[in-house]
Amino acid sequence: LPPNNVDALIFSALSYIDYDDIVPSVPEKTISLRDAAKKVLELPDQERKFRVKKDLDLLNMVAETERFGSIGLCYYKNIFDVEKETQFAAITYVLDDGSAFLTFRGTDKTIIGWKEDFNMAFKSPIPSQEEAVRYLEKSALYCSGKILTGGHSKGGNLAVYAAAKCRENVQSRIAKIYSHDGPGFLEATLQKPEFLKIASRIEK
Repeated sequence: LPPNNVDALIFSALSYIDYDDIVPSVPEKTISLRDAAKKVLELPDQERKFRVKKDLDLLNMVAETERFGSIGLCYYKNIFDVEKETQFAAITYVLDDGSAFLTFRGTDKTIIGWKEDFNMAFKSPIPSQEEAVRYLEKSALYCSGKILTGGHSKGGNLAVYAAAKCRENVQSRIAKIYSHDGPGFLEATLQKPEFLKIASRIEK
């Protein structure tokens, strides 16, 4: 079966796991989800970084399935900048059919992550939104198939923003945008041409 809403939610949940030094930080190299999960789960408890333990349980379960185990993970980017009030993370899943699913992480447990959420209420763009556009455009250069993107909470907002603001040749390749409980945008923003062009592809 092709990628669906449940897959999108699983990918979004797994984006909260810290893959530093496990998933390649470049888009041209991949590690299978099965091998990445093994490395994460072998780390000592104090070195594992995740949102809730159930995310690790989910990783452990899906890594052993035929549907998810062979999926390639790449281009893990994790930015935490106190001065710029930026908490951003993203990862690309290379699916068996050649398409790519780009997932943006939502707000983590840090003060900077929450402050960036507050900034989103009155400021646009925030640094993570701009970073999401750059991430999407670079990842697209190394993906030959269709593109899907999404995220949970702030990650869903970043996916929508990046899809609306990326270059036309990238935007035309985006098949679906999944926003799982993501913060919305001002009505005036949604009426801009770039947002109207992707409205029919957004799944909530």
